Amino acid sequence: LFPSGMKKLAADLGAMTPPLQFGLYTDRGPTTCGGKPGSAGHEAQDAATYISWGVRQVKSDSCGGVAEHRAAIAQYKLMQDALTSQAPADAPVFFNLCGWFNWYGAAGPKAGVGNAYRLATDCVGYEQMLLNIDAVAHVASFLGPGAPSPLLLTLLLF
Repeated sequence: LFPSGMKKLAADLGAMTPPLQFGLYTDRGPTTCGGKPGSAGHEAQDAATYISWGVRQVKSDSCGGVAEHRAAIAQYKLMQDALTSQAPADAPVFFNLCGWFNWYGAAGPKAGVGNAYRLATDCVGYEQMLLNIDAVAHVASFLGPGAPSPLLLTLLLF
């Protein structure tokens, strides 16, 4: 799909006006939501590859990961640590956790994991959107200067 390679794609995106950042999707488990390989066990290798391509944002999903809270945060932390340790100081990688549940709003910042969180499910209508807003309302207390932004919602309205 990208005959000139991912690094060229990142450069082309960065050269646009306004410049765009190149972001990729992975999963903290062995498979993604689409059944493709996830990053579990390959965090350092994947992070090095993403950074060599010029990736500046990584969204890590939860479909293939374990459900237990501490283990989930630990899986995310493996990728964040790999990205942080390998990214150049002048080009840090923005790390977005996609966990679907509002407990991430407290657990992520407490563990120092993630720059942003997706804390609700896909929206398939107005009712689901309202349920998602209610689900994340209690995490507002975790917002503040320099804190991650846990109130990111992905709204897929049909």
